[in-house]
Amino acid sequence: MKNSILEERYCSSKVARLLQQNGFDFDNPYTIAKPCKDECGEYWTCTHQSAMDWLRTKKRIFISIHAYRGNHYDGYIDCFEINVYSHASTIIVPEEIRLQYDYGKAVESALIFALETVVNDV
Repeated sequence: MKNSILEERYCSSKVARLLQQNGFDFDNPYTIAKPCKDECGEYWTCTHQSAMDWLRTKKRIFISIHAYRGNHYDGYIDCFEINVYSHASTIIVPEEIRLQYDYGKAVESALIFALETVVNDV
């Protein structure tokens, strides 16, 4: 039986490196972070929520993931739509990443898009 408490998802090494390049503080006591290692070496990573909170509070970029149900009567979720907002304006998310079928992939895609594209434009 799985643990009933939701496990926090951590950012990939790509997102962690983009966060670091953009000034993210992994030593912040309010950040849930941990050391990791992959084929490119050692690095620090943080939870998806910590990264999204940092973007919202420090860079004024808000990421929203909306769930769509394919059949309202069956109650299953068909896909997730990514929306990114900066200073109360909507940023156009490229069509190839806008819809994802996995929530974790949607968050990762949104973080990569925001860190590679939007942060530098703000």
